[in-house]
Amino acid sequence: MKKKLAQVAIAAPLCVSLAGCEREETLTEAVVIAESSERVEGAWWRAALSIDEERVIPFFVNLPEFESGEGAVIRNGVEDIPVACAWDGQSLVLEFPHYDSRVEAQLTSEGDLEGEWTITRRDGVKHVAFAAKQLDAYLPLARMGMGDWGAGVSAEKVEPARESIWSMDFEDSGPAKGVFAEVAHFTGEDAQGSVLQGTILTPTGDYRFLAGSLVKRESNVHRREFGLSVFDGAHAFLFTGAILGDVMAGTFYSGNWWREEFVASRLGEGETFELPDAFSETNVTAGDQRLRLPALENAQYQGKAVLVNIFGTWCPNCHDEAPFLRKLYEKHHDEGLEILSLAYEHTGDDERSRAQVARFRERYAIPWEILIVGTSDTEQASATLPSLTRIKCFPTTVFVGRDGVVRAVHTGFSGPATGEAHEQVRQEFEAHIREILSVSIVGTAD
Repeated sequence: MKKKLAQVAIAAPLCVSLAGCEREETLTEAVVIAESSERVEGAWWRAALSIDEERVIPFFVNLPEFESGEGAVIRNGVEDIPVACAWDGQSLVLEFPHYDSRVEAQLTSEGDLEGEWTITRRDGVKHVAFAAKQLDAYLPLARMGMGDWGAGVSAEKVEPARESIWSMDFEDSGPAKGVFAEVAHFTGEDAQGSVLQGTILTPTGDYRFLAGSLVKRESNVHRREFGLSVFDGAHAFLFTGAILGDVMAGTFYSGNWWREEFVASRLGEGETFELPDAFSETNVTAGDQRLRLPALENAQYQGKAVLVNIFGTWCPNCHDEAPFLRKLYEKHHDEGLEILSLAYEHTGDDERSRAQVARFRERYAIPWEILIVGTSDTEQASATLPSLTRIKCFPTTVFVGRDGVVRAVHTGFSGPATGEAHEQVRQEFEAHIREILSVSIVGTAD
């Protein structure tokens, strides 16, 4: 791994602070429509969460008129996230109750916002410095910072988007698949580049909607610097680095508590790269292929096909999966499908866990049973479910037939940001649901 990292020098983040990143030159509408097509009223701000003294995780937030009662919007490329907001022109609170997370900030004498983001994690409450500067207009290329380009920037939309797929290797996390698209091209006095979007798929899920820039400067035309970020109240990710030819090297940051190096190679025409099959990562240990779970003995599950969903309310991929499962439930419930969710929460505080599960249920209008089983540790989850070889991640979904026999176990979830992979998961879930619904219960073992 270390030898491969030496192939490309790691680039500094495209903009490591908010200094010089405000009031960019207004660009053509082509760049604006390269991301979300939604028109959002209010003022756009470029916000940033501090990793350390040099690096930040940038994102866009739209704040409503003072005391309007309207919510804020966080934008990550094509995704707009509505956020509960209290904003009076001096004090700001952004609430993410479903993640036990919030941003609090105050307006400074210079007209900027400064404060912190707090989030409850399994290892305690984390505090990350927050800052934001207001923009004259919403500009996608300003996300990673374009303050050092000077005037005279022009842009045009790329149609169709220029896509690339990368075989990635993270130093600690292992293999991943990068799917990126250049959606708009821009040119400045001493550099050119693209508005970049995409996601990274892993064996356990995905990094959701990433957005940023890809830049080539005249001082080194063979090297392209990139930066991609996302913030959704739970995820706060930054991927930054450089590309030489078809080789990429960079650093991944999660909040101010995690970093790791990665390398990648671009797939050529006709080349393929697939991650491990999500249906092969976890298996049933029992010889009769049954899931030993007391709740499944209840009358409501007898003779029914059941999806046992192992999740946590703190998990963004689980939030992506929840509306997906609800659609399946609504479609197949009358045919005999039930869902049972097992929640593994960040702390052992029963009152807090109940509150988070209640928020999750309300957010996604979940009609099925949710049981709080343990804390968000895969080893503990594995211990509570000895019928399975190992719980590797959240979510994990077990497909149980009408006869009580496990027909499949799916690890992780590829959310909407993954495009084709998300559609493949939908088709696979549908196929397995049809299978467990079709099982005859005649001759079921005791």
